[in-house]
Amino acid sequence: MKIIFKILLLAMIAQGDDEFIVSYKAIINNQILIGEEYNITKSLTTSKKYSIVGKCDFIPNDIEAESKLIDILKANKEMILDCLHKNIDAKIRDDVKYINNMVNFKTKFEFWPHRILAVFDGNKINIKFIKKIE
Repeated sequence: MKIIFKILLLAMIAQGDDEFIVSYKAIINNQILIGEEYNITKSLTTSKKYSIVGKCDFIPNDIEAESKLIDILKANKEMILDCLHKNIDAKIRDDVKYINNMVNFKTKFEFWPHRILAVFDGNKINIKFIKKIE
């Protein structure tokens, strides 16, 4: 009986959600992407009390047998950004300058650091966007 209990406990731990922090920033100058920064890291602390502000799931590209969840999330940047765009508000700043009969545009697009819970479920990844309750 103890062996079955231990196996069930290990299975529950393996299926637990991993908490990550994800952020993105891009700068566009005259309709040309001049810089972007995509960061995803495992959270040092886990949120005990939180509310779910959004959910999404996707089937990742090119999964290797020994891939860690964080590596899969880093490799599928476009899908993560699509999920962010659907669930989280972005900060956009657009500056226009008119100098010597030329118009210069500079746009800054940013998702501030946000906590996510991610779990690899068979062949897809489920993501929950969470907000920590103090």
